[in-house]
Amino acid sequence: MRKIVLLDAPSNLGLRPPIPGTIPGCYKLAGALRDQRLLERLGAAEGGVVVPPRYDLGDWKLGDGVFNARALAGYTRRLANRLERHLRTGEFTVVLGGDCSILLGSALALRRVGRFGLAFIDGHSDFRHVGNSAGVGAAAGEDLALVTGRGQPDLTDRTCRSLVSVTMTRPATSWRL
Repeated sequence: MRKIVLLDAPSNLGLRPPIPGTIPGCYKLAGALRDQRLLERLGAAEGGVVVPPRYDLGDWKLGDGVFNARALAGYTRRLANRLERHLRTGEFTVVLGGDCSILLGSALALRRVGRFGLAFIDGHSDFRHVGNSAGVGAAAGEDLALVTGRGQPDLTDRTCRSLVSVTMTRPATSWRL
């Protein structure tokens, strides 16, 4: 059986504030799951934390592109670098978020180590992009579009090395891990 590793990615960079002057609280999820002894219950090894940059609204306003894009691109690469090390050793790494934008770092790491499919389960499509919506701006609602190359160039081009050319298909072997 593959070694299970828990890696925390407690980022909220992909979300806009729920109301003005507030910070989305999803960054607390990894800690809440660990408080419930998830590490012990899974018999998992400690993978550490990839600490995100500070959530900063600054002077961003709707129409300026993806909120926190620069910080998100940097965090994506750092998360991918950490996750890639675990994947290359054959570990089954469970990434605890965070908002949906952590998909970018996870997908980038998987792309680097080989060809993988993606099973994506969420409460909404996460496929907003400028081609289908006027209201883009939060990567957590655009993450699936971003990993398929649809979206703001600094999050989908070669500098961020997203999954622009990936085709998501079912592996020919088995669904088991």
